[in-house]
Amino acid sequence: MISDYSDFYQWMILELPGCPKPVMLQHLKRAFREFAFKTESWWEELPKTNLVANQQLYGLLPTYDALIKRINWVRISDGQQSASHYELKDEFQLKWKDDYIPSSSTADGLQVKVTMYPDYDNDVIDENYFTRWGDAIMAQAMYTLMLMPGHAWTNGDKAQIYNRDYQEMFNDAVRERVIQYKGGTPQINLTGPTRRFA
Repeated sequence: MISDYSDFYQWMILELPGCPKPVMLQHLKRAFREFAFKTESWWEELPKTNLVANQQLYGLLPTYDALIKRINWVRISDGQQSASHYELKDEFQLKWKDDYIPSSSTADGLQVKVTMYPDYDNDVIDENYFTRWGDAIMAQAMYTLMLMPGHAWTNGDKAQIYNRDYQEMFNDAVRERVIQYKGGTPQINLTGPTRRFA
């Protein structure tokens, strides 16, 4: 399931009088891209695919319009492979190192987990991600919009409040990423400091 960026507008327009929706959209997209890239908080376990003997390159296709920043792990028949055996190529391909190209085929034998960030043309947000980090995305967009000079919605003092909220949620996302990497389970709080979505 997905959420459209328009889900943010009803909340943002209350404090951005006269701000055109295309301008809000531009800032929301930039905020989403920056947040996901810097925190590495958006990931996906891609569907299993066939492992083909002696094939070195495999295409990686996330569900959403996203670029891949990093490969979290690779599994062959549920066995996790060493990160030294492969690399990410061109943000969309898994490339096995020359000495580690699998020599046998297995149906649905290959699975990959990736960390992503949205493409510039991304128009939708993963609903689970929206639920967890929508406030952070909106707070960053509100901050940058309110710093725009000479507009009816310009408000430097309010911008700093949104920036503080954003930094708090940014740090939460980074902490959760570290816990995930260590094999733990983050204690997720869905009522952050600027929670605005029912």
